[in-house]
Amino acid sequence: MSIENLTSSSSSSTYPPGRVYSNGSGTEDYQRTPKPIHDALSPISPQSIYVNYQQHQSQFNSLDNVINRDVAGYVFSLFFDYVHPLTPCLHRPTFLMEVETRRDEKDPVFFALVLSVLASAMVQIPKALLPPINNIPAREMADRCYQVSRLVSLNAYDPPTIEMVITRFLDAVYHLVSGRLGAQGMSTYNTFVALSWRLTNNVPVAAYPISAEVRRRMFGLIFTSDKSAACLRDRPIFLATEECDVMMPREVDDEYITRTEYLDFPPHATSTLAGFKFIGDAIVLRRQVRRETPLTPENILAYLRRIESISDDLKAVLKDVPSALRLEETPAPFDIPETNQEWGQDMLAQLDVYFSQAYQSRSIAKEAFLVLKGNIYVTHALARYVLLKCRDEIVDQTNPDGGVTLTATARMISIFTSRQDKYEHIVLDLLKALHSIPIQNLAVNGPSLVNKVRYVAVALLDALDAQNPVSPEGAYLLDFLGILSEIEQVI
Repeated sequence: MSIENLTSSSSSSTYPPGRVYSNGSGTEDYQRTPKPIHDALSPISPQSIYVNYQQHQSQFNSLDNVINRDVAGYVFSLFFDYVHPLTPCLHRPTFLMEVETRRDEKDPVFFALVLSVLASAMVQIPKALLPPINNIPAREMADRCYQVSRLVSLNAYDPPTIEMVITRFLDAVYHLVSGRLGAQGMSTYNTFVALSWRLTNNVPVAAYPISAEVRRRMFGLIFTSDKSAACLRDRPIFLATEECDVMMPREVDDEYITRTEYLDFPPHATSTLAGFKFIGDAIVLRRQVRRETPLTPENILAYLRRIESISDDLKAVLKDVPSALRLEETPAPFDIPETNQEWGQDMLAQLDVYFSQAYQSRSIAKEAFLVLKGNIYVTHALARYVLLKCRDEIVDQTNPDGGVTLTATARMISIFTSRQDKYEHIVLDLLKALHSIPIQNLAVNGPSLVNKVRYVAVALLDALDAQNPVSPEGAYLLDFLGILSEIEQVI
């Protein structure tokens, strides 16, 4: 169905001829659906939605009461194209089948999940890709979906379910991307819900493969996002590795997981779930270093060896990345453009064309592996940066003011640091990764990639400026931050 057909019809339009519903009837079923009530809400606000919900609770029992189901289906397709590769919290065939059979009209928890999927998708996908919805801006519709999701799930916490864990995770994403004050609290609360559901404990998978994989995926998402948040916000890690025994998800696409078994995944194919862990060990090590100050000479050498080991593991990760997720190898070294102005103008021109013709050019940025590449290589740079900061904090404790002054220890530190990573190497590798991925794919990565690049770039610029205030790498990276700011404005 074309986007014109979706957006030209009102929310009470009929379904296309021949549509089959769960009870086998035709469009008569749809005509008996209560009339959507959201037209009366103007302007949209949490209070107006709450009051309307209290007065018309019986009408908040279907997706059709909040948003046209066909438009929602189009947003779901955007979610699975652009958001799901980075946050694989659902089993796509099962979710879409249950939306098709209108489970949202029978199960308030699933209804809340559906609305939270829509809300998180609308704030992460560039606005130009989203259809106009009854002349309501996408961000306002996202807020409506979020508010109704919260209201219909008020009494759905006991007992906690995996759907509720996913819903609260998506709500936390919505808060974070929207810049709401409660973002950090939502993330903490979601961790608590996950612990209540014993998400950190391993369970047998033989009988229910889909449930087991969704559980593993949600653990992986919460576990890694906890560590990323600890790094980006400099807060404690809530989920300790030693307290979790659940396995990471299998690198198998949704179509190969059924209710009763795992189907054989093609041996030479690459799953979009490949590469789910990069940064955890580096962040844990840095926390340990900070907790154990002042360090003894033995601790210093032990930590430096650990840093070297993790650094080797990070190098091995990129060597083991499936071919579909690798950057294209070029025989010549990466060259910084001589004139950043022309390069920046070219990038902005590409963005203007892409976002002005988003529906027509959607296929340009639809490739899931290109979306993943951007996040993988930026996260890899973030892990390398955290390791270097950890090393610097250790080295700082060996100076005369910091305590350890033993000549042998200092000599060993010199040997370790001379063969380890350098900030300028991270900058060049990060720029090479960003430059080799089409700007459209960086754009659809959305806030996740923008925040990581900004964190790494600003930190690396500080390190580079101390060594060379006018380095071409620093100037080029600064220009890339400007491009990402342009991307952020259209998300």
